[in-house]
Amino acid sequence: MAKGDVIVMNRIQIANMLPVGQHTYTFKVNIDETKCTGCGICAIECPSRIIDMTPHRFSNCATLCSKNCLAENDVRAAMFRVGNGGSLEDAWKSITAVNPFPACIGRACPHPCEDVCARGHLDESVNLHEFERFVGDYGIEHKLKHETRAEKKPQKVTIIGSGPAGLSCAYQLAKLGYGVTVYDEREKPGGMLRYGGPAYRIPKDVLDAEIDSILSLGIDVRCGVKIGRDILLNNLKTEYDAIYIAIGAQKCMKLGVPRDDLAIPSLDFLRSAVEGTIKNPGKKVVVIGGGNVAADCARTASRAGAGHVTMVCVESRYDMPAYEEDIAESLEEGIEILPGWGVKSVSAGKIVLRKCLSVFDGQGKFAPVYDDDETEVLAFDTLISAIGQEPDTRFLEKDGGVKTYANGLVTINDEEDGLTNVLDIYAGGDVTAHSRKGTLAGCVFMGNNAARTIAERLSCQGQAEISSSVPEVDEIDQQKYNTCIPRNDTPVREARARIADLRSEVVPTMEKQLLYKEIERCLVCATAIAEYTGKQNAKKFNWACHNCHNCVSVCPENAINFEYATVDRESKFVFSD
Repeated sequence: MAKGDVIVMNRIQIANMLPVGQHTYTFKVNIDETKCTGCGICAIECPSRIIDMTPHRFSNCATLCSKNCLAENDVRAAMFRVGNGGSLEDAWKSITAVNPFPACIGRACPHPCEDVCARGHLDESVNLHEFERFVGDYGIEHKLKHETRAEKKPQKVTIIGSGPAGLSCAYQLAKLGYGVTVYDEREKPGGMLRYGGPAYRIPKDVLDAEIDSILSLGIDVRCGVKIGRDILLNNLKTEYDAIYIAIGAQKCMKLGVPRDDLAIPSLDFLRSAVEGTIKNPGKKVVVIGGGNVAADCARTASRAGAGHVTMVCVESRYDMPAYEEDIAESLEEGIEILPGWGVKSVSAGKIVLRKCLSVFDGQGKFAPVYDDDETEVLAFDTLISAIGQEPDTRFLEKDGGVKTYANGLVTINDEEDGLTNVLDIYAGGDVTAHSRKGTLAGCVFMGNNAARTIAERLSCQGQAEISSSVPEVDEIDQQKYNTCIPRNDTPVREARARIADLRSEVVPTMEKQLLYKEIERCLVCATAIAEYTGKQNAKKFNWACHNCHNCVSVCPENAINFEYATVDRESKFVFSD
């Protein structure tokens, strides 16, 4: 080729020239519609904004918030109804289809539903618990009534225990038309909701209103009756077609040292506050324990006039089992926390602590190890033991043949149905070793499951699911996945004001105008499905997709994957662009 000649190449020749390495590659994004729940997290996290959400009707889709709800309730569906022209009564009916205590649990639940809210990837989670609380209060204010089936069934069921598990089971069965009788050894129904929950957390008029609404379905409650003492379990077996045991765990554990009788059991202390018999606990109060009950005792003592309150627990500050919100509010209220200490000895007016080196053994079992040489001494006027509760179930095996573990918990065959070793006897709530024990919403879940199983067995056919319906939409606003909207929270009352009264709530109910602003923030998961709208089989990723895999890594259902293909001179491949 002579100098100065020009090389001319046609388009085919250029296309056949591959980069160094002899091959290139392309990709395709696949979204599995059978796994996608329409949460929109992938659309939020995509930096190229090439994932859109399109309307879709899911038949049996559980959203992230409902799956993480301990009661498995769908508060988002109730929000959708109100946001689309529905009434607050519609929202109340939607929520109470699963949870008959929206005003109580909206106040007391740690709301794990908000921990997984899709909106948390954009700004902050939706305020689901304050919405539920507002709707519950609305139902009380407007005296809304639960609906029951017209036909009454001939079978009768008895519930032992009137806490959240027992009353939830009774509620669901009564709605289905079964005759339900509830026995409780206390003077009033409510269980731990009444006798273990301080009034600053759940006002008793709110609790009474929701219980009265449940009982209005025709449930017969017989208080002051202790099974095993006043009535034998074997006698109930002959009178009723099914029995549900939900007596809770109301026996306080001992400190396990000499003179631990000087310590007031936590539930006795809390009950005195409920019944109005509580006395000024003195200048110095020491509470042993680091859980929610211990925090409730400490905060109640402060409200009852204690000069100084100290919580002592074996766990470190950040391993305390109490909810972080409760710990923070306790500190605001002037309560001192001494983490990493256990009890060595107790004497009149004095407790000796010893340093805790570790709390659990290699298998994760509670087995604290102490250094007896490192001690600290605290003086007290009142000592409260709040290291845990266990059930008193000695009568069950003796009177009814129901098996229990060594710690008193009732053995159940399956967490879903709660069936014990005795036919037609079920158990749930904190009296069982269920994975959701210890939470109010978890007890509601267990009561609902037991009711479903009992109804299926008694009627020999399946019953309608205890759930709310999934909403439908015709159009999706893509911009909502890109727009930040500040979260609306009701301000917490100032610490000095809230500790001045045993009945003063820490947080008031949300104002209606803020509630509607919060409704607008809900992304209404399960009404849309993700769709990749960028160029598939593109020659370069940065033309459409940056290959960052954000969508893959954040998808909670693992519904997205990238499919790669190599391209060389011999490939019969056509690029889409």
